[in-house]
Amino acid sequence: YADPPKNTRIGSDPSGEITEGSTVTLTCMSEADPPVHTYTWIKKSGAVELKSGKEKTLIFSKIRSEDRGEYLCQAVNRIGQQDSPAMFIQAYVSIIVNQHEVRSTDLHWCISIKVQDAIAPMKKQYTG
Repeated sequence: YADPPKNTRIGSDPSGEITEGSTVTLTCMSEADPPVHTYTWIKKSGAVELKSGKEKTLIFSKIRSEDRGEYLCQAVNRIGQQDSPAMFIQAYVSIIVNQHEVRSTDLHWCISIKVQDAIAPMKKQYTG
């Protein structure tokens, strides 16, 4: 007997935190009999179809912050199709502040450090 695709999901390499400029590979995984013949990658924001075909991977060779968003893959065999749950991708920018690496999402924190550093010498000047 034959089955439409099931357990369709996305794997990410690397998994976890992604730094801007790195290579990221998303892989569409699905169980289907007969096998999946078409994988379609969709970026949910704007419902943009990125690519469609036999290739189960979507590769960002240098991921940028603009690539941020939710992605899903659709697996199709001759019996039916299934969408994966969406995966949220976000690339962080790392900057160095006072010898500490800070992610772009912590930028408000980093700006407050800079302000404190700027105020500290002034305090010394006026309280002496």
